[in-house]
Amino acid sequence: MLNLERPFNVGDIITIDGEVEAQVQDISWRTTRAIDGLGKLHCIPNSKATETNLIRVTGGIGETYQMGDNVYVPTVSSPDVVLAALQRALDRVSTLDRGKEPPRAEMREMVLSNGRPFNQYRVTYTTREYGLRWTSKNELWVAIARELEAAGIEFVANLGGTDTKDQNAPRFQGTAPMPAE
Repeated sequence: MLNLERPFNVGDIITIDGEVEAQVQDISWRTTRAIDGLGKLHCIPNSKATETNLIRVTGGIGETYQMGDNVYVPTVSSPDVVLAALQRALDRVSTLDRGKEPPRAEMREMVLSNGRPFNQYRVTYTTREYGLRWTSKNELWVAIARELEAAGIEFVANLGGTDTKDQNAPRFQGTAPMPAE
């Protein structure tokens, strides 16, 4: 059935049971083989493929991949200054696609974390290729840290104790330190 329908092709990125992302290496009459980001080979018998949750994420080389991250800045900072710094950071990353949807920054809402108010900013961007997504993300966070620091703005990428609904803040480990109160 899989060979007749061809829901994905060699080179496509798929998720397997919602847990593993892997790139399809080979599709034969008996199995589909895909390699994950750690280099592990996943062999999925085509007879089981209809029982396995396989989702085509992207077509691999030549297709873009949209991403987004939240940045939290204390409300004392001017939103215009923060947005300009975030846009400069986005402009510095060479692996981002600037085609249909150029990278952008926007202010979302005010959130509380441990009783402190923060403005939530969202940076949205597209990588030129799926394989560049983590490189792009890392380069962007370095650029964000540099631009915000140069503007004298403190920021947090992860509000661990958020008092409001945004419990899915990114888990960036290189956040700028917050001052002691």
